[in-house]
Amino acid sequence: MIYRLITATFFALVLTLPGLAVAGPRTLGIKTKETVAAVRPATVNIRALRGSGGSFYQSIGSGVLISEDGYILTNDHVIGDSQSIEVTVWKVKDKKYIGRIVHTDKKLDLALIRIKPRNGEVFAAIKATAVLSEQMKVRTGDRVIAIGNPFGLSHSVTSGIVGGTGRSLSVGAVNYEGLIQTDAPINQGNSGGPLVNLHGVVVGINTAILAGDAGSGAFSGQGFAIPMDVAMSFAAEVMRVGI
Repeated sequence: MIYRLITATFFALVLTLPGLAVAGPRTLGIKTKETVAAVRPATVNIRALRGSGGSFYQSIGSGVLISEDGYILTNDHVIGDSQSIEVTVWKVKDKKYIGRIVHTDKKLDLALIRIKPRNGEVFAAIKATAVLSEQMKVRTGDRVIAIGNPFGLSHSVTSGIVGGTGRSLSVGAVNYEGLIQTDAPINQGNSGGPLVNLHGVVVGINTAILAGDAGSGAFSGQGFAIPMDVAMSFAAEVMRVGI
């Protein structure tokens, strides 16, 4: 009897303490679907023709619309030094657009490109700011969703949790600081796409992976994203001065 009383009291306390109640599978599924429905339309697929001297190759990646008039955040390594950029928007008739590079930063591995609206159209865009709200603050253990164009599979969705924050990573000659670590599968083509929490808030720009086979672009368990406040600070400054 004493054991039962203690157990019942313990579970009653757990269920009433703020933030300790655990969402059931149905609730989690609903929130996941709502998040995908909110952010997927603002996610774009990118194909960039790159190279020089008669030798060219196509780079695939992703991006996220941050304004209704066509500004898109992506990675520099997706579109840097490209000859042409083709952008595909979610569920738009005749949906391929020509992307124009507005500004890039190789050290941050960020790029801002723009597509031109047609006939007064308004693009679906996320609401993001360089100032962190409580919903944008990333914590280890948060559930997150990655949306992008892995291996050319348009607007694919994967999920996982945040494995750590403030991570450092060296990729080639670039040293990244303050990255978000996640086990949400990120593959070649996801770069530049959004990492989203279950509030529907974009918390990062997917950027790098740890690949067991160097150069394969295949996910091995850990991916990394640039925090959205860093990305939005970069974009806001560029848009403000009109580069």
